[in-house]
Amino acid sequence: MTIWCILWGVVVAQFFLISWMQKKKCDQREAAGLPRNPIDYSMEGKFHESGAEVHGENGLQDMTDKENIYFQYLL
Repeated sequence: MTIWCILWGVVVAQFFLISWMQKKKCDQREAAGLPRNPIDYSMEGKFHESGAEVHGENGLQDMTDKENIYFQYLL
């Protein structure tokens, strides 16, 4: 029972940590002049052409999640 409670505590703590990290990432994007919450077209059934403004500067660079301004944490 103790392990079960610890597991749920870790799950709840992870949820709040990811939410906090997502808020920081949104603030970082907004400070750079980008939209706070970009639209993710990858899960839609239609094909959307992406322009150079989306992937132009950071598209193929080797960056960590914290360095990449376009990275979004998923809950």
